[in-house]
Amino acid sequence: YQWRPHIMSPSRSNDKLSSLINGDHASESCNSSSSPSLEAMSSTASSLSTLSTEMAGVRLTSSDPSFRRRNAEFPGANYTLCIAQRSGASSVKSVVSIMKQFLSEQEKTADEKEAPGSYPSGIRAALPLAECNALAFWARDPYYRVLISSHEGIPTIVRVMSMCPHHADFQTAGCTAIANLSINNGSNQRTAQAEGGLGVVVSALRNHPTSITVQSAACDALRQLISIVHSNIDELLQKNGDIVKLLEEAQNRVLPIQSRESVEIVLDSLSKKRNVSEILTN
Repeated sequence: YQWRPHIMSPSRSNDKLSSLINGDHASESCNSSSSPSLEAMSSTASSLSTLSTEMAGVRLTSSDPSFRRRNAEFPGANYTLCIAQRSGASSVKSVVSIMKQFLSEQEKTADEKEAPGSYPSGIRAALPLAECNALAFWARDPYYRVLISSHEGIPTIVRVMSMCPHHADFQTAGCTAIANLSINNGSNQRTAQAEGGLGVVVSALRNHPTSITVQSAACDALRQLISIVHSNIDELLQKNGDIVKLLEEAQNRVLPIQSRESVEIVLDSLSKKRNVSEILTN
């Protein structure tokens, strides 16, 4: 196929993409109190068809070598192309909203004391495990890392994890989501640090010593959280005196190869940081 590098003007493409992603294209054809009409659906299809034609020749995945090479040649088109190829903004917003609703419901039952391994009445059934797993899955894609973060996905995940610390499945999902959101994304790593992400990951490591899935996900999350933002290493050492012991204990368990590598990388980073601190002190 022939790739046409620059067809849409920036202003035109941004306006059109924004309207498509946010659903504004159907607002004129839809009654706010009813489901989308045939005219609205036709308008949406027409807009997408036009966009598809204008972006003809572009591969559908950013993992394709050709995509990366061509975006290197035309860096200004990179974000526009990524947005054009993916949608899902409304889905992400909906999933995060469900998790926020869970938080709101739990705050209403704050007077009920939560015993280890149990939940306030009416909360356990509403635990947004499937939603957190969905965010973890989407976060493997660089575009969705930005999208989820823009909809306050990181602080929402951290808050839910802190409210159900003894639920192994949710701790696994939360740690996995934080790990994937932090891959090659310094902004998300800083957000996770600011929102207490390091603390909930270490707590998961501490509270679930016999769960291989939690231990693996937590170790992978720590590895990603310190990969770019090295100040996170300082926080690990300063606020978690038992972090080295926890990691060494995890290292002795039967973890997947990737997670064992994560433990080694984190321990090595902590050791180097300690050595530098001792040298500076002396």
